[in-house]
Amino acid sequence: MKNKLQMAKSRAMFLMILFALFITLLVFVLSSKVIYDFQRRVTVQSVAFNLRLVASLIGQDMRDLESLVRWCGTNETIASSLFKITPPPPQWRDGIDGWRRLSEEFYNNRASHFINRLLIFNYESKRLLQIGNQINASLTVSEWNVDLVYSRGISSDPGWQGISPDPFYLTRDVPVIPLVYPLYHPNRGTPAGSVALAASTAIITERFTGYNAPSGTELYFAIHGKYYGIDGTNLIPAYPVWTQLSRTIKDTIHLETEVLTIRDGEGRLRTMVRSRILDGIFLVQVLPRLGIFPMAGEWSILTAGLIILLLLLALLWLGINRQTGELVRLMEERIADEKNARDLEYRMLLSQINPHFLYNTLNSIKWMATIQKSSGIAEMITALSRLLRSVTKDVRRSASLREEIALLEDYLVIQKYRYGNSVSFKKIIDDEDLLDTAIPRFVLQPLVENAIFHGLEPKGGGTITLRVQEDHNVCSRVLVSIEDDGIGMSEETIVAIRVTGCEKGGVFQEVGIHNVEERLRYAGAEGISIKSEEGKWTVMTIALKRESAYD
Repeated sequence: MKNKLQMAKSRAMFLMILFALFITLLVFVLSSKVIYDFQRRVTVQSVAFNLRLVASLIGQDMRDLESLVRWCGTNETIASSLFKITPPPPQWRDGIDGWRRLSEEFYNNRASHFINRLLIFNYESKRLLQIGNQINASLTVSEWNVDLVYSRGISSDPGWQGISPDPFYLTRDVPVIPLVYPLYHPNRGTPAGSVALAASTAIITERFTGYNAPSGTELYFAIHGKYYGIDGTNLIPAYPVWTQLSRTIKDTIHLETEVLTIRDGEGRLRTMVRSRILDGIFLVQVLPRLGIFPMAGEWSILTAGLIILLLLLALLWLGINRQTGELVRLMEERIADEKNARDLEYRMLLSQINPHFLYNTLNSIKWMATIQKSSGIAEMITALSRLLRSVTKDVRRSASLREEIALLEDYLVIQKYRYGNSVSFKKIIDDEDLLDTAIPRFVLQPLVENAIFHGLEPKGGGTITLRVQEDHNVCSRVLVSIEDDGIGMSEETIVAIRVTGCEKGGVFQEVGIHNVEERLRYAGAEGISIKSEEGKWTVMTIALKRESAYD
C-alpha cells in the first residue's frame, strides 16, 4: 500500500512538472509573438508617420513650384513681353515689364530657393525670359541655344519629369527635376511656347536633414516608376527588384501612406512604407524584417527564471494542505479590498502623471528646436504647451477676457504655421478695463475656429478681427465680436452651425457653437448673435455682463 502511495505521488509530481514545462513553453511562444508584433507595429507606424510628414512638406514645395509655372504660362504681362502684339501695347518695352513681373512673382514664391532655372520662351522667335538661382554658373541661354532645354532626356510633356542633367551645363552633370508647362499665346489662347523649370534635387534631400532612419533601412525617391536612392544630399539612380506579397491595412496611419510586405531580389522579406507626394511621385522607405526574438539575451534569462519558478511552485504545491486554500482566499479578499480602496487615487495619480510627462516632453522639444535655431517650431511648441496647460490644469469655469484672449492667441500661433500668411488676426479693444470682464472658459476659440473653417479656408485666406467694446445701448454690458471677411453663410448654414458646431473639428472637438451657447446661458449671459452676408463677411457677437472675473 505504501509503495502504491509513493508511486502515485511520483506520477503526480511528474505530471505537474510536465504541465509546468508545457505552460512555460506556451507562455514563451505567445509572449515572443506579442513582443514581435508590438515592436514591429511601433517601428512601422513611427516610420510611416515620419515619412508622411516629410512627404507633406516636399509636396507643398512642389505644389508651390507648379503654381508658379502655371502662372507664368497664362499671365498676360509675361505673354505680351514674349509675343509681338499688333498694335503693340503701351507697356511693350522689350520685355522689361515682363521681367519685373516675373521677378516679383519669383521672389514671392515660398519655394523659389529650390529653382535652379526658370526659362520661358516662344517657339517662333525664340524670345525668352529667364530667372533662377544657378543661371550664372551655366551657359548663357539665348535664342540660338534655347532649344537645348529639350535635350538630355527632357521632353515637352507637361508636368514633373524624372531627374535629368541640366542641359546648359556642359562641363559637369547638375541633376535637376524638370517641370514643363505650355506658354499660351495672349490672343489665340493656344500653346505657342514653353515654361521649363529646373528644380534642384535639394527639394527632396533637404527635408531628410536630421531624418532618423532605423538601422538597415533604405530610402528612395520614386517619380513615374523610376527610383533614386537618397544618400545625404545626392539622389542616386537605383533599380530595385521587389515582389509585392501583401498590403497591411492595420499599420496604415494615413490615406496617402501604405505599408507593404515585399520580397527583394535576394529572396528576403522586407517591409515597405510608401507615401505619396503628388500623382506618380512617392517617398519609399524599405525596412528589414525584425528577428523573431528581438530581445534574445534578456528573453532567455527571463525564460530560465520562469522555468525555475514554475518548477519550485510545482514542488511546493505538493506539500500544501487544505488550509492553504482558505489562507489564499483571505489574502485575495484583503488585496481586492485594498485595490478597490486605492483605485480612485490611482486614476487621479495617472491623470497627473500624463500631463506632467507631456509638458516635460514639449519643453524638451522646444529647447531642441531652440538649439537647432528652429524658432518657428519653438514658438509653436510653446503655444501648444501653454494651451494644453490651460486646458488640463485650470479647472475654473470662467476667466477674464484678458486670459481668454491670451489662450486664443496661443491657438492662433499654431494656426499661423498651418495656414502661413493666408490668415491674419487683428484686435480692436476700446478700453483695456473691459478685459477684466468674466467670460466662460473656451468660448472664443470655437468661434475663431468656425470663422477659419467655414469662412476663410474655402476662400483661401483672409482676416479675423476680435472686437471688444462697451454696449452703449445697454448699461454694464460688454460686446465681444469675432468678424471675418470670408465667404459668409446662408441662413441654412447658420442653423446647421448652431446645431453641429465646427464640422472639421479642431483643438477642442466637442466644444461646438451649440455647446458655447448652452454654457453662456448657464452663466447668465445671452447666446451668440450671428450675422452674415454670403460671399462677403460673418460677424458672431457675445453679450457679457460687465462683472469682473476677480470679484
